[in-house]
Amino acid sequence: MDVTYIETPDLALVEGNSVLQTNPQYESIKDLVFRLSKEYGVSPALSLRVAKCESGLNPDAIGDRGYSRGLWQIHKKHHPYVTDDQAFDPEWSTRWSLEKIKQGNDLWTCW
Repeated sequence: MDVTYIETPDLALVEGNSVLQTNPQYESIKDLVFRLSKEYGVSPALSLRVAKCESGLNPDAIGDRGYSRGLWQIHKKHHPYVTDDQAFDPEWSTRWSLEKIKQGNDLWTCW
């Protein structure tokens, strides 16, 4: 599947002929993920796709019966060294997640 990032304020991702837009409430989260993805050398389209799939771009999301936390749904059992404060902090968790992606770790099921 080819996904291209469009750098405009109103479009998030273009996938085939359909346009996927982020929730305007989380526009600053999209901008954060995009900016940090470029800094880490990770595809912004991939990063946004994973974060959107995991949490709907909601940095306060809780899943897996309370085990998965934050924007990237960092799992407590698998990553016990990541505190709740870190998991729920959009910048910290994005940097942590992008480093994992850059290292080739396949931690997410939303790929």
